[in-house]
Amino acid sequence: MGSHIAGGTCCKYIIPAVFLLLLLSPAYAVLEHGTLKIFAVTENGDGLSADLILDIEPGTGKVWSALTSLIGTTTQNTERISVALARNYVSNVDKYDYKFEISSNASLVEGPSAGAAMALLTISMLQNKTIPPTVGITGTITTEGMVGNVGGIFEKAKEAASIGTKLLMIPDGEASQIIIDNEGVQSINLMDYALENWGMKVVEVTDIDEVLSYAFTDIETIDVGKVKEQAFVEFVPTKLETGEQLAPMQEILEEYIATTEADVKSAKNALSGTLLSDGEWIDILLDILASSEDGLKNAKILFRQNYLYSAANLAFLASIDAALVKDISDNPSLLDESSTVFDLKLQALDKEIKNLKADLDRFVSIDYLEWHIAAKQRLTYAELNVNKLRTEKTVILGGDRSTQVELTYKRLYDYESAVGWYKIAMQFFEKTQASEKLVYSDDEFKGNLDQFIVNIENGISVLPDEREDIERRLSAAKDEETRGWYLAALFDAATTLSFINAELAVQNQTTGELYDMLVNKIEAVESTINETGRQFVWARLYLDHAKYFKNAVDFYLERNQGLRALDSARGGISLVYLAEGLVPVANEMYGYYDTFDEGDYVIEIPYSAPPAGGINFNDPVVLGLSTAIIIAVLLILLLLINTMHRVSGRSGPLPAQIENIRKIESNLEKSLLKKKISEDEYRKLRDQYDEQIAGLARKHAEKSRHVIEMTDMKSKLPAFQHSLRGLEHNYKRGLVTRDDYLKHKNFLNHTIVYLSAEIKREGALLKPEKKKKLSAKIPDKTSAKSTGKTPPKIPEKKPFEKTNKGKKPEKTNTKK
Repeated sequence: MGSHIAGGTCCKYIIPAVFLLLLLSPAYAVLEHGTLKIFAVTENGDGLSADLILDIEPGTGKVWSALTSLIGTTTQNTERISVALARNYVSNVDKYDYKFEISSNASLVEGPSAGAAMALLTISMLQNKTIPPTVGITGTITTEGMVGNVGGIFEKAKEAASIGTKLLMIPDGEASQIIIDNEGVQSINLMDYALENWGMKVVEVTDIDEVLSYAFTDIETIDVGKVKEQAFVEFVPTKLETGEQLAPMQEILEEYIATTEADVKSAKNALSGTLLSDGEWIDILLDILASSEDGLKNAKILFRQNYLYSAANLAFLASIDAALVKDISDNPSLLDESSTVFDLKLQALDKEIKNLKADLDRFVSIDYLEWHIAAKQRLTYAELNVNKLRTEKTVILGGDRSTQVELTYKRLYDYESAVGWYKIAMQFFEKTQASEKLVYSDDEFKGNLDQFIVNIENGISVLPDEREDIERRLSAAKDEETRGWYLAALFDAATTLSFINAELAVQNQTTGELYDMLVNKIEAVESTINETGRQFVWARLYLDHAKYFKNAVDFYLERNQGLRALDSARGGISLVYLAEGLVPVANEMYGYYDTFDEGDYVIEIPYSAPPAGGINFNDPVVLGLSTAIIIAVLLILLLLINTMHRVSGRSGPLPAQIENIRKIESNLEKSLLKKKISEDEYRKLRDQYDEQIAGLARKHAEKSRHVIEMTDMKSKLPAFQHSLRGLEHNYKRGLVTRDDYLKHKNFLNHTIVYLSAEIKREGALLKPEKKKKLSAKIPDKTSAKSTGKTPPKIPEKKPFEKTNKGKKPEKTNTKK
């Protein structure tokens, strides 16, 4: 068996060109001349408006810059990006030339901050649509169509409002602004501020799809707080008809989703009652739990529609997330780098993997060939993770808190993934136990793997970035070959090469080209499968989901959501390549085992499955660990109860002062009863003390407000830090583009710095004041008359204002 690397080649189109043109563009006519207001900031920091002008005329796709001011090279590049993006929305882009002009009083027009405007104007004109003059936008644009951050958002928004703009689109995450106005430095939400002060609506946009949607929406109907969530209707696929070949997968998946649902509930309960006190980790676990619930919900939807492969993936990820939350909630010591609990869990899992590996080594199930192979593949993935966790010990030298949290999260996630792979391998293996045809393993396919490995390594060398899934499958194929699991190695090698071929095939392809390629390949692979009449379990699963993506392309193109259509087309290409790559491997496998007859079968001893979950909690090591954990939990509970008793009997400075004054008032009443003071003096003193108590109560309330604000910011800060770590992690894995990474990283960093500064400032305001002694002695009638002095009065200050002898009070800004 050989293979090849596609290297970007594509099949001949089967959809007529006329149909494709109608699909990609609602009309052939284009606007020949269009304008759109763009915005900049001068060197003095003032907002500036300019006119973006575009003329489109018949040509060959050339892009020209004709400016009344000097233009920079980055702006020229942005013009080319805008024209390239238009190919995802209309088919006749290369039939025209594009002449951009920026009419401005500025001597230099530089920077890509008008990129989103250029893309909006170009696509709209090619679709024969006129952008309303009251619509404006600012933001960069990437080759993927993402709208990126720009500077001077507030100044640009102010300028936009002054020239009559009614709707301004800004990059996602830039509505939060810190400004200086008549009230001083303050943090604002620009969406609220612009509407209240200028009567202009501001909305955040993520990509060009959202830009196109907002640009042609009736501004009066836009609710800046809700429209963003309602802007797009997500694609829900129609139900797919599946054959009997996939019945085992439906049974496995139905049970797996039910188990995952129970896991999510268990994780929620565990987190509710956890002894974990680290606020940052609690916030992280809450985010993970929310992701798990969303994934499970989507898995159920796709399962009902018979998209079994994607439903299984979503349920798998949801299960891992739920297990991670539950394990950390139950055993916070897992967060320690030298956690004994973690080592024992890893040891127990390794033992279960070895047991299942021995079972899989015994026989091959002819009735459930692909399930037997899939069990071996998943078990290999689990073992690779365990071996990595046991051999790779990361020591942090001088690392910060965020780095340590990230490494701890990765370590625990790798463990939970290994558990997840093991459980699935066990489910697949149990399915094969119904087989009536068992044979011994042999070396039939040993010599088929070498060419695959060579082609894979050559393919990886030309990919632009590393792909974690590709590396994992390649490592698994080599490991499986070493242990003699040649069919599992072939399946992993075939899918690895298919991923590489798909990556190469989608490079520099438009949505229309990818759509044609997807339709062609779906029909070709389906035809091959039907001709052979074999099961082809995994090829069918991949092919079914490729159909899902094909339908998604139709859905998004119809709604002018070109980027989503492009993403769907790429996803479909990956899956149809997987199906295509597996068919010849599986076909040769089925052909070989079809030659076996009854005399080749062996009699199998009945299989006894281990306890649910794969971990044997009757094991003395695990049982001893559980006892130790229970004892530790009890000790912690006793410590917490003791601490709560101590805290409950302690009063803060302000409540203590109020209590002292109430004692003085009590003594005052006693003095009145003993006629040591007159009623007039009693009322006068009582009024003074009541006034002091009221003042202290106000201060206490103000302090409480600051505590609440600081607590709220402290709860938000870890979430943004976690998001930043997740962004960096996904960027390293190649899941996020560089432009998108830089855009979101900038926003997250600014938010983290702002919250940290605010927490520090609030903490400074909450520093305890020096205690002032308060006399509880009530002057008698004689002393009051002779001295003419009133009882000591609590000095009143402005809330939380520091005073230093010989210095003016420092100004503090408590407004947020």
